[in-house]
Amino acid sequence: MKKLFGTDGIRGVVGKKITPLLAYRTGIAIASVVKTNTCDRPKIIVATDTRASSDCLSLSLCAGITSAGATAINAGTIPTPAVSLLTTECKADAGIMISASHNPHIYNGIKIFDSHGLKLSDELEKRAEDIISDRESASLTYDGKYYSSDMTDIYVSHLLRSNDVALRGFRIGIDTANGASYKSAPLLFKKLCGEVYFINDTPNGVNINENCGSTDVSSLKRLVKEKGLDLGLAFDGDADRLIAVDENGCEADGDAILSLCAKSLLMQGKLKGGVVGTVMSNLSLKKYCESIGVGYAEAAVGDRNVFLKMSELGYNLGGEQSGHIIFSDFSLAGDGQLSAIKLLEALSLLDIPLSHVHSSIKKYPQITVNIYADDNQKERILSSKTVINEYEKSKAALSENGKLILRASGTEPLIRIMAEAPTNEDAERVANHLKIIIESEKNK
Repeated sequence: MKKLFGTDGIRGVVGKKITPLLAYRTGIAIASVVKTNTCDRPKIIVATDTRASSDCLSLSLCAGITSAGATAINAGTIPTPAVSLLTTECKADAGIMISASHNPHIYNGIKIFDSHGLKLSDELEKRAEDIISDRESASLTYDGKYYSSDMTDIYVSHLLRSNDVALRGFRIGIDTANGASYKSAPLLFKKLCGEVYFINDTPNGVNINENCGSTDVSSLKRLVKEKGLDLGLAFDGDADRLIAVDENGCEADGDAILSLCAKSLLMQGKLKGGVVGTVMSNLSLKKYCESIGVGYAEAAVGDRNVFLKMSELGYNLGGEQSGHIIFSDFSLAGDGQLSAIKLLEALSLLDIPLSHVHSSIKKYPQITVNIYADDNQKERILSSKTVINEYEKSKAALSENGKLILRASGTEPLIRIMAEAPTNEDAERVANHLKIIIESEKNK
């Protein structure tokens, strides 16, 4: 049973769960696990987003890696998907990103990729946990090497090669969330698009994701409307997510982006099989895929689970409503900037504005309710017979006309309820009923 790793690596509040000591021991653990699986002198790429705590954690992580006799290559501030790419491009044995993605600056985290650029498997995460918590010993030699190299240009060049449709006619706004894409996005989109405006691109260590980026597109909406732009693109702190804003200032989430890209790839004869969504995807995405005659499958939450389902089915497109989208012909990880390129290509090839998506994909009302719960409370509440019974009854009542998801967040101290139904009132009623049951159980 894993305790440290959630759905997307290790994550928590800096100074509490996430500490320099944890980073140091994680560096030892990953170097030790990789040694066992690959070679005696593994090479590990380390990168960060723009959080104030990232340098401290990065240095501690690299100290752990070199203590275990491996080579640490500090790639600086780059997006999470860049680490996945660079791990394979540079023939590294692992890649580690220090980031808490879309969370505020007081959080940080450690995301780990294997030599193929994939998120670490459950088996390897468990082995790493055993070393981190001293349940398994690690051999320390203190003779590893450390190098520093900015790899932004390599990553941007890869993204430019993924583009094969002229995009110079677009006038766009980009919100980098004061995060990891603040360097790469200008290099990329100024080359691709005709007119580009950037906001939230001056990180100071504490403003990452603060009222900006993919979790808050209000400032991007204002920019698009004030400048009369074709659309806006918002990334999160580590730039593995994309949320878009149409020319009217309306939001287009991951489901909407997936639907447009599916149609574009289908039209080009490049779509393999269909689309993978998650249990949190809106039912409208499934119905849209059925309407254009392509397959649709659901995976558990998390881009690693999406990729595994894509690999199982042979699909090359999948993603999450939150904006993690995987184009596996170009990247094995969710990549906000790659997704932006493919969205712009789709709009160009289909010759439609982004607002067109709202008429082609009719969303079912969704209500998401978050309830604070620490790890012990999560386990107790979600194993409660009362909660399980009420959840099953409510889920059965919705039948095929809706969806009810109850899960523990893998990145935050929250239990999440997502209810989807034909009407907003129905969704609210189901979500709030389950919330009352859970809060009652929590207070016992």
